[in-house]
Amino acid sequence: TINLTNQPLVCNNAGQGFGNFSMQMGNVTSSVVTLDMQLMLDSTVGAAVVFGQSGPPGSNVTSINLSFPETSKGTMQVQSVDGPTNSPTVLYAFTTSLVRTNLQTISFSLNLPAFTFSLTVNGISLASNAPIGSHLPINQAAISIGDTAGLGTGGSGGIDNIVLATVPVPSISGVFLSGTNVLVGLTTSTSAHYDVQATTDLASGGWSTIYSNVPGTGGLTNFNCGSSAAPQKFFRIGVHP
Repeated sequence: TINLTNQPLVCNNAGQGFGNFSMQMGNVTSSVVTLDMQLMLDSTVGAAVVFGQSGPPGSNVTSINLSFPETSKGTMQVQSVDGPTNSPTVLYAFTTSLVRTNLQTISFSLNLPAFTFSLTVNGISLASNAPIGSHLPINQAAISIGDTAGLGTGGSGGIDNIVLATVPVPSISGVFLSGTNVLVGLTTSTSAHYDVQATTDLASGGWSTIYSNVPGTGGLTNFNCGSSAAPQKFFRIGVHP
C-alpha cells in the first residue's frame, strides 16, 4: 500500500512541462488493485492517470487511461487499450462532460484476474466491470498533470491524497446450509473489506447486496446469506481496502 496524504503534486509551469508520479505495482495478477486520489485542474492544464506495463509505449501496449485533455477542456475521457498488433484496439471508451475546475475525487478498482476495471468520480459510478486489455501484464500506474499534450499552453493543477493498494482476490471456500439458511465461507485478509452479493438469475444481472464493507479477519469468515427457500441462488464477492 502506498499512501501519500497531504503531499500534493502541484504543476504550475506555464506550459514548460508536466509533473509525473509513477508507481510500480509488481506482479499483482492475482489481486485487486485500487487507486484513490483527488485531482484539481484549471481550465487549461491536462492530466492523465494510466495503468499499464513498464517500458516504452508502442504497438504492444496494454493500458487503461483516464485523461483530461487540453484539446477538450470540458470533458474527461476513459479508455482501455490492447495492442497485440500494430494497431492497438480500444476495448472500452467514453467521454463525459464535467466541470474540470472542481475538485475531482477519483477511485479506480482493477480486478486483474478478470481483467476488468471500475471507476467512480465524485461518488458516481462511470464504469463497472469494463474490460482491460490483456496482451501484457499491468504492473505500473502513472499520474501526470500539466502540459500532457505537448501544447505548451500553461496552466496549473494538483493531485493529493493518493492511496494505491493491493489486496488478494477473495476465495469462496464453501457454500453450505445451516438449518434453513445458506452460509457462504470466505477466506479474508486483514488488509481488505468485503461485499457479499446474491442473485437468483445470472442472466438478469440484478445483484442484491447482503453485506457491505465487512472488514477481513485474516481467516475463514462465514456469511449468513438468509433463507435457502429459493430454487437457486448465486453469490459473488467484492473486495477493497
